[in-house]
Amino acid sequence: MVTIDLTVSGYLSRLGKLTNEVLAEMQPGELPGAAVNWADLQCNDVRLKAGQNGLCVQVVVSEAAPECGELIGAVRDGLAKRGLSPVELATLEIITEW
Repeated sequence: MVTIDLTVSGYLSRLGKLTNEVLAEMQPGELPGAAVNWADLQCNDVRLKAGQNGLCVQVVVSEAAPECGELIGAVRDGLAKRGLSPVELATLEIITEW
């Protein structure tokens, strides 16, 4: 029997694992010039945030320059390939930080 965790914490945990899978598959040559510490790159937090347009999900990736657009785009593409819906992607905010 397969059990699916439909709680918010289960969803956030799953999203963190998917993000780390995307990051683990990336190669430095894919994002030339991106300010990234490839050795320690990881998703270290996933959280809900209330904003002006309602709730969004923030995925925090550590060991990359703040607002590293190349990495953010690559993570978003990787999550889409892993089945995140357009609605999920629309409410997703990816933050990069050292």
